[in-house]
Amino acid sequence: MQYVCENESVSMQKIIQILTHDIKTPIIAQMRSLELVLEGVFGALNKEQSEIIMQTYESSKFLYKMMCELLMCCKYENGEVENIFQKLNFCALVRKCIVEKSSDTSKKRLSIKFISRVKSQTVYADKKTMKIAVKNLIYDAICRVKKNSEINVILQDSEKELSLCVNYECENMSEEILEQIFEKSVAGVAKYNTIGTDLNLSLCKEIVKVHRGHVFSSLEGGNINYGFIVPLCKENF
Repeated sequence: MQYVCENESVSMQKIIQILTHDIKTPIIAQMRSLELVLEGVFGALNKEQSEIIMQTYESSKFLYKMMCELLMCCKYENGEVENIFQKLNFCALVRKCIVEKSSDTSKKRLSIKFISRVKSQTVYADKKTMKIAVKNLIYDAICRVKKNSEINVILQDSEKELSLCVNYECENMSEEILEQIFEKSVAGVAKYNTIGTDLNLSLCKEIVKVHRGHVFSSLEGGNINYGFIVPLCKENF
């Protein structure tokens, strides 16, 4: 690592990539140890102990997710990700992602309303990475929206494109922050209790770019609306 840091030809992005990869291993070990503690392998826990260990475990999971996404962002920016494009039922993919995020919605007592306004549901995409893009978009909304709220996940199409967006009520969201919502660093993000969510959307943006698409964001009355657009036609790839 000292050689890497002293070598001027090595970019800071590459250093981040190396560090991220190396940090993942001890985080995995920590998570597994905490799982064993929660399972009672080392003895019974009282309620207070269980709550503290669970909070630590959830923090470790968040950190691991963040490391994985930072590493993936670096790989995309370095052109190191290989995508396998195939026909994909996008509507079915979105429904599956919403179901998989149900545990996160239940914690905040949220409801997600899926609105599909599409005639064509097929896109040409890499299934694995596109699923990450969709889940990250939904997860970001879950993190930002206030408790006991509703999130609209809207899927629409035109002649050649398909758009996916999240729409929900959000207080104190400025246009300046919304314009930068898909960037790696969002000023003032901490005060919305959404630390790290900007990394989710940054990765989402990188994935969409590879699929020849683009992201968008807007304010509509008291609601914010953001998401991405990808082409339906295979000829665009």
